[in-house]
Amino acid sequence: EVLKPMVKQLIITLTKNTAAFFPNKRKVPGTPDGRGTADQFAATYREREGARQEKRLEKDREKYSHQRRESRQNSFTVASLSMPDRGISIDGVILEASHNGLTFRPATNYIENRIGESIQILVGPAARNGIVRSARPDGYGIQLFDPLTDDDLVLIAEESVDLQGYKAA
Repeated sequence: EVLKPMVKQLIITLTKNTAAFFPNKRKVPGTPDGRGTADQFAATYREREGARQEKRLEKDREKYSHQRRESRQNSFTVASLSMPDRGISIDGVILEASHNGLTFRPATNYIENRIGESIQILVGPAARNGIVRSARPDGYGIQLFDPLTDDDLVLIAEESVDLQGYKAA
C-alpha cells in the first residue's frame, strides 16, 4: 500500500524521461538537455554523416583533379545507362561531362560495383559506348570509347536541369 504511490511515480518518471535512468546512453546534440528521442539522434547523425561524406568527396576531387586530362563541366542532365550484355537499363543523371568521360548518378538508393562493365549512355538522341572505370558514392565514373563532340557537350549543358532554389524533401 505504501509502495503504490512510489511505484506509480517511478513509472511516470520512466515514461517521461528514460534517459534519466540510463545516463550512459548517447546524448543528442542540439536538444536542450542533450537527451532526445531516437529520431532526433538519427536526424543529427544523418546530418553529420552527410557533411562528412561531402567533405571527403571534395578532398577526393581536389586530390585527383591533376589527373584529369580535360576539364569537366557540371550538369544535372537526365540520361539512361544501359548494359547491353545484361539487358539492364538504369535511369539517372549526368553530374559531370567532358570529351572522354562523365559521371553518371543512377536514380537508386545505392551504387553497385559495376567497374569494368561495358555500357551505353543515352542523352536525348545521342548515344555513346563506354566502360565503367569507378564506382563512387556520387556515381559511376565512365570512360567513353568515342569522345563527345563540342556539340554533344552543348546538348548536355542545354538539357541540364537548373536546381537553383529547389530544396530536398
